[in-house]
Amino acid sequence: MRFATRPDGKAREVVGVAQQVMDLFSSRRRAITKRTTELMTAFETKFGRVPNSLELDRLQRQATFATRNAKSHQGETNEARLERWDRELRAEVATGLAGVADTVLDIAGKAPEPDHWSPEQVIETALAAVQETKAAWTAPDLTRAISDALPDRLGDLSGEQVSDLLDGLTAQALESAVPLDAARPGEDALPTDLRLNNGSSAYNAPGGQLYATATHVHTERTLVAATRRGGAPALTAPGVTGFLNGLATQGIELGADQAAAVRGVLRSGAAVESLVGPAGTGKSFVVGTLAKAWTDPALWDGARHRVVGLATSQIATEVLAGEGLDARNIASWLGAQRRLRMGNASGQDQEWELRPGDLVVVDESAMADTPALAEIHRYAAETGAKLLLVGDHRQLAAVGAGGAMELMADAGSSYELADARRFTARWERQASLRLREGDPSVIAEYHRHGRVLDGGRPEDAEAAACRAWLADTLQGRRSLLIVDTNEQAARMSARLRAELVRLGRVAEHGVPLGLQGTFAGVGDMIQARRNGWSLVGYDGNRRPPINREQYRVLEARADGSLVVATREGERISLPAAYVAQHVALAYASTTHAAQGVTVDTSHALVTANTGHEALYVAMTRGRHDNVAHVVTITAAEDAPDSAKNLRRSPAAVLDNVMANAAIEQSALATAVESSTEMNTVRTPRNCWPTPSSWPPPGA
Repeated sequence: MRFATRPDGKAREVVGVAQQVMDLFSSRRRAITKRTTELMTAFETKFGRVPNSLELDRLQRQATFATRNAKSHQGETNEARLERWDRELRAEVATGLAGVADTVLDIAGKAPEPDHWSPEQVIETALAAVQETKAAWTAPDLTRAISDALPDRLGDLSGEQVSDLLDGLTAQALESAVPLDAARPGEDALPTDLRLNNGSSAYNAPGGQLYATATHVHTERTLVAATRRGGAPALTAPGVTGFLNGLATQGIELGADQAAAVRGVLRSGAAVESLVGPAGTGKSFVVGTLAKAWTDPALWDGARHRVVGLATSQIATEVLAGEGLDARNIASWLGAQRRLRMGNASGQDQEWELRPGDLVVVDESAMADTPALAEIHRYAAETGAKLLLVGDHRQLAAVGAGGAMELMADAGSSYELADARRFTARWERQASLRLREGDPSVIAEYHRHGRVLDGGRPEDAEAAACRAWLADTLQGRRSLLIVDTNEQAARMSARLRAELVRLGRVAEHGVPLGLQGTFAGVGDMIQARRNGWSLVGYDGNRRPPINREQYRVLEARADGSLVVATREGERISLPAAYVAQHVALAYASTTHAAQGVTVDTSHALVTANTGHEALYVAMTRGRHDNVAHVVTITAAEDAPDSAKNLRRSPAAVLDNVMANAAIEQSALATAVESSTEMNTVRTPRNCWPTPSSWPPPGA
């Protein structure tokens, strides 16, 4: 058989299997589609018309529930399964499985010449790719990256030969990697009988050794060294006291922890510092206060300094701008800095050129990957600007190699806010900090106050969370509905839209949203899923749609375009092509869209797949109420009926979520942790290094 990389680049698939055939073997999707068609036909027969969007949504949900056991084929042998597949396929494709096999083998027999490739180039590409995804990785991670980097056509190699090729390239690549795990005590004295063919200990977990590239380790060491550098602007103690007293006379009061952070940053003179702010502690307010002081010439003997705010998302950038900072997202700002140094900068890029004494604030810096933070630091250091990392490593981490913020906070000067001021309920202030630390006993505290609900089956928990969100929204509260995946968000948003149509809150008819397979009409809340910089000026737009920003639909046009309004009331026109590809309903969203947002209430759908960091974010968005709707029945669709009635308590589900907390560490922190752990292990050889020092028998 021949394999080729899929269009999405995520895997390889057999060449010659038509998409129609692959769709047919998605039995669940097929059953739902078939049942939906039957229900639509029955509807048209009964009422003499096609169902509207609300009715169609309900028919689709009815079909989903009606086909829930479609995958049950218990006790089926391989031969019986092949016969069933052939039978099902022949109903659609006359040649059945034999025809599919003939096509695949015919293509395989006409395989083109092998691609030319360089082992060194493949290894270089794979090492860069695997390091881009995580700070510490394993040999199997690298093997997957090497497989992705290899060309599709390797020649007439057997499966065993391909496996040997991957193993050989992996071993060659690991020679240039840095092992992060410390050697176990006594490993050098391990007898041959307890070693594998490659010489490693038989007690080591297969594929468990962690590595990083030398370049990445060097980058992290550079960031650690930067935390010891001084030379940044600093105020005198009387100057800072005068500034804080001035704020007090204006009615602006800072908490003790906030005032300590402001004093420290303004007085230290450190070139790199960190401000750690757990959810609800007011770190944005502290950043705004620092910006006010940093840009006041009267405090700096007439010198004018700027404050530049950077963040991974455009939404977080807007929050910084609201605190008075000149803000931009990290990718855009780094692009401007590169163009400035290459000499092809635009006029807009010139506005972002750093000057000595500027303050660069990176908000939600735990979500920024290490290479990006290293590049930001380099530009700041070259110009004599101060770098302040702001965020919380206990919340969502970087998509790529992360852990740099915690590494720098531990190594250098850092300030941590301690008072969770966001919550109106006093018990929740301390409870949220215990939740952040992963203290399982705090679950009982949330349960006592009615914040943990038994949702039962997934569909029941989704329905309950939707009802709770809708009740809050209809009462005029700003509420969030937070889920694990985009698929859940699409499903629950469609359910809520149908209910809002029934209540007359949004228009029934609208334009299709291809991203979710849903619709949006007048009154709907939608969310942009891509920055639309090119839409500035389109149909009079003064600003673009921003990724993850929410809008209310004012007009749905026949050509599929929308006119929407921001929360501030500014109108934006979205062309049909953008709407079809980059717009989703905004009634439910993932944790990544919720981090950094403060609302009145929050409702979280919690499953066994919810991460501890995601739970912490979801349960700290609301000022007045944060509720977990916990899925407690999670049997597989084709499980026996008896298994589907097994229930876990909400506390057990949440305890498991918190027990599996895994904060992403830097490569250096991983190495230090491993070394510390190995140093605590004591062996007989540690206690009695020579035979003469051995204790007598029976001692």
